[in-house]
Amino acid sequence: MTSFTDLPSDILLTIFDKIGAHDILHSAQFVCKEWYNLSLNFQTWSHIDGTDLIFKELEIALDRSSGGLIDYETYTLNIQDYEDLEYVFERSPQLKTLSFSCQGWFCPILEKVLTKASKNCPLINDISAFGFEFDDDFIILIGNLFPNLKKFRMVGKCDEVSVASITKKMSGLIELQLDMDNFSYADICIRIRAILNGCPRLQLLGVTIQMDSDFLLYNLDEDLKQRLKSIKVCEYCSYYGFWNFYMHTWRI
Repeated sequence: MTSFTDLPSDILLTIFDKIGAHDILHSAQFVCKEWYNLSLNFQTWSHIDGTDLIFKELEIALDRSSGGLIDYETYTLNIQDYEDLEYVFERSPQLKTLSFSCQGWFCPILEKVLTKASKNCPLINDISAFGFEFDDDFIILIGNLFPNLKKFRMVGKCDEVSVASITKKMSGLIELQLDMDNFSYADICIRIRAILNGCPRLQLLGVTIQMDSDFLLYNLDEDLKQRLKSIKVCEYCSYYGFWNFYMHTWRI
């Protein structure tokens, strides 16, 4: 039987990514010499989940990344986490993917932090924001700061103004995921049409809805059906701010 220490480095890197930053620092790096050496490899730290990391641990992880962090996520909600985000942006010029939690009353702080991200991390093109409610100003801020955004996921209440801002400020999107469970059938059709008009490069649209999707699809007008055939439309269930339950792809 092959031991973990005999596995190819690319497979071990995948395993370490699944283990996560917190458990690497607290346990995995102490398993054996080979794993300790791997924990020092900058490639191990191309993705960091900072949710459970104290600042000292985050500092160690970023030191080991040697500026090679590509994907950062954090899902807790306090002031310290936004200070940590600032530090991440200062140390990560290669960052491309950012996932974070947000509450409305954090937005003034978040504006300062994201402004730093847009200056220090010009490669960011994939953003996921998880919260309970987002206003128009938040979406406009994201669109203005990150004009090259390709993927945007927003878990939280979304209204018609939010959709309008997305189509105006994020026209280059190839992937968009939104909560639409507060929209009526007629509203969903209107918003989807607006998204297709405003984001002509879109390849994937992910939605959450409360109604039966088969009923919705059956009642779509032919023009919208034809337009949706050119992209992938997936239905998700969001749970505590995560797109973590894939339901199905719409067959139109």
